[in-house]
Amino acid sequence: MNPNQVNELIQDRLASSLNTLTEEESKKIFQAFDIPVVSEISARTEDAVLAACDQTGWPVVIKGISKGFAHKTEAGLVRVGLTRPDQVSDAVSEMTDAVGGNMDTFLV
Repeated sequence: MNPNQVNELIQDRLASSLNTLTEEESKKIFQAFDIPVVSEISARTEDAVLAACDQTGWPVVIKGISKGFAHKTEAGLVRVGLTRPDQVSDAVSEMTDAVGGNMDTFLV
């Protein structure tokens, strides 16, 4: 993402009803200006989340990303210190239910 794309993204958000950036978009902006961010894997399905956990190594943090939920912790969309696949599966299910099934993606 270059500075012009950053500006376009911000202007689009200001002009829309979605007046916040997603975590993923925010981190792309940071990276555009060489601000270090934690690497993560975006996964849309439970199987993909589990594969991402294996790839990053355990324990993991899972964050649910859903438009309209800027404050993930308050919405129950963050789980930390997960050490087993069954914990991750439960977290994916619970987070998806918390947003009425409208989950965009998960960050591992």
